[in-house]
Amino acid sequence: LEAMGHGRPAVVTRCGGLPGVVTDGEVGLVVEIGAAEALGSAVARLLAHPEERARIGAAARKTVEEQYSMEVATDLLEDLLMSLRSLP
Repeated sequence: LEAMGHGRPAVVTRCGGLPGVVTDGEVGLVVEIGAAEALGSAVARLLAHPEERARIGAAARKTVEEQYSMEVATDLLEDLLMSLRSLP
């Protein structure tokens, strides 16, 4: 999320929740765990194609702004707290 928030495409492994945040080819690139060569190829691909890097980076930033911003987190927390007020 840090890289994405700065408009940079993330290159992550298919581990934990990462593939749920990084949609392969849209906001970053996802490679298999332990695939060092694939990781290097993904980074090289982004370095070699600045237009793709810019497109993915812009989509990454938009995703963070729309789904993970402080405003979104605050709204979710407020909704949660309001729902707790209605409990007996």
